[in-house]
Amino acid sequence: MRKYGLSEFTEKLVTEMEKELHKVAPQYLLEKNVWKGQDTLRLRLRTVVSNGENNDGTDTEGIIEISPVVYLPVLYQDYISKLAEKCSIEEFARKLLSGMLSDESAFVYSTLADVFGKGNVEERCEVLLLPSDVANTEGYSYCRRWNDLVLVLAISAAESLVYLTDAFIKMFGVDVDRAYECALKSLNEEDFSILSTKDIYSATDEGAFDENIPQYVLTNELMFYGTRMVLREDVMARLYELCQGDFYLLPSSVHEWVICPKTVFDLREVVAVHREAQKALGPVKFLSSNVYIYRKEINAVSVVQTLNL
Repeated sequence: MRKYGLSEFTEKLVTEMEKELHKVAPQYLLEKNVWKGQDTLRLRLRTVVSNGENNDGTDTEGIIEISPVVYLPVLYQDYISKLAEKCSIEEFARKLLSGMLSDESAFVYSTLADVFGKGNVEERCEVLLLPSDVANTEGYSYCRRWNDLVLVLAISAAESLVYLTDAFIKMFGVDVDRAYECALKSLNEEDFSILSTKDIYSATDEGAFDENIPQYVLTNELMFYGTRMVLREDVMARLYELCQGDFYLLPSSVHEWVICPKTVFDLREVVAVHREAQKALGPVKFLSSNVYIYRKEINAVSVVQTLNL
């Protein structure tokens, strides 16, 4: 039986699934996304809410995820190593689609089940800090709230992150509370990074910062979803020491916080800087429009009221 390369496999699989989907469940859409090239090409099934507002008669705001993400490079490796001699790609596409539509394991042909195994997922979880509207729109299950943001659980797989959805939790029998505990333990072992503005701006950015005014950026060593470092008490204690008192936290992307000592920065100035940054980045990349403050007295971070500023 013929074997396919990854690109040809992807094209053929998607084509066959779309053909089958059109016949058996035309009310659903098959969505293809690419992140970092082909490493995390994925498929999703979503419902279509029709109200005739768009050219295709669908309301994109009403599209709801109904199945977990499927990572094609992982599927490809399994297909080539285990199934190519026994199952045609057409049959493979039909079985995968059937599993997704019937709310069975969307990863039935992936190595995820072999790697993690039912009951072992909790130990592989990590926690991310995301806007609640993003989590709700994408169908991610969040285990805790953090001020106006939410904590979402995810697992590193296929050189990307698999966010835990309700279907994923059901599929692997995930104990969410234990997963959260494991994620916090892993977080406490992760390297954090506190950079000063002098470390960030290049020598050619003359006037971009005043070296006499302390200002910092909090992230992790990889600068990837580094905002979660705010959950660590030891990190907050280190920032309190550097700032010599309470401090403001300005979230930009999901990867870092800008830290401004309260003893140095006026709240109006902080709010103005934050709003300008939000305009520059746009809502898609921005974590939150709020300004936060860490208070040593209560050892906690809270939202600052800025409506009148």
